[in-house]
Amino acid sequence: MAGVKGNIIPGNLSGAYRTLILAIQCIAFTTFCTTSYGQDRDPELKANKEIVSTYINEIIDNRKLDLINNIFSPAYIFHEMDGKQKNNIADSSLLSFLHYLFNTIPDFRLTIDYIVAENDMVALNVTATGTQAKEFLGFPASNNRLVYKLMFFFRLSNKKIVEGWEVVDLDGLKKQLQSNKN
Repeated sequence: MAGVKGNIIPGNLSGAYRTLILAIQCIAFTTFCTTSYGQDRDPELKANKEIVSTYINEIIDNRKLDLINNIFSPAYIFHEMDGKQKNNIADSSLLSFLHYLFNTIPDFRLTIDYIVAENDMVALNVTATGTQAKEFLGFPASNNRLVYKLMFFFRLSNKKIVEGWEVVDLDGLKKQLQSNKN
């Protein structure tokens, strides 16, 4: 654009008009350039993030296991890292694993570092913390503090989680567990 010298408001406008244009630009900037890139404006994306956050905050952190059927579809499929698929709700393996996890790491918590939603998917980057009070994954109890990273990907339909994928920093976790072996 010829004649533009970095100022997007023409210099010959009155002060009040310039202020109005600047205010509109500020509103437009804050409307479209938020940290979630407008995700919280879409009610379905916001609802999906809230459902997944409820799983982390209520079922995991507050041990409200009775909420599982409110959050997960009975047809929920978990995709394991080796490519196998499990129907974790129908076969109760998710509930069994959570009981095992809470028994071995009683103060287990997940902190949501990032959560992003797009279409019917929600992705999370989380930090897991807890004290290993009993044998865990074949490693003897150490009473040492564990800190490791996980990522979850969930697909939702009809306000329920219907599919899930999980990536765990197993190397980092195993190093912590192995350092506890005598």
